[in-house]
Amino acid sequence: MVVETARRTRTPEWPRGLELVATKQYGETVVHFVERVPDARVR
Repeated sequence: MVVETARRTRTPEWPRGLELVATKQYGETVVHFVERVPDARVR
């Protein structure tokens, strides 16, 4: 999953089950790369 934000906004908070794996900045745009991670409590 890719989330694009402006550099001036704060970094989004990720819901449970998502983990930030990389961030790249392109001028005023920040691109966050997020992956789903298994929840250890879900069986």
